[in-house]
Amino acid sequence: MRYGAYCAECRKLGNLKCEGCELNITWELDTAAADALTLFADVQAQVKTVGKQILGLDYGALFQVADVYCMEVTPAIWRYIKAIEEEVFNNGKH
Repeated sequence: MRYGAYCAECRKLGNLKCEGCELNITWELDTAAADALTLFADVQAQVKTVGKQILGLDYGALFQVADVYCMEVTPAIWRYIKAIEEEVFNNGKH
């Protein structure tokens, strides 16, 4: 899957494809990474907590959303989910 980002200047000018822009940023994601990002985006507010402390994602919700998408949570997707979760909820601190 191919994703891209565009700069504020291109947004302001309406050049949403950043055609010819030197700041055009694109990157390739493998399918597992793209699927993990999709799942995470849809369940990021569904978390397990103790008091006010976030422990992590509600994995039951994650698997339910995966079912809606008819998506199998493969080991590769699971590893991406765990990495994203670590970065978002623990700010990369171990």
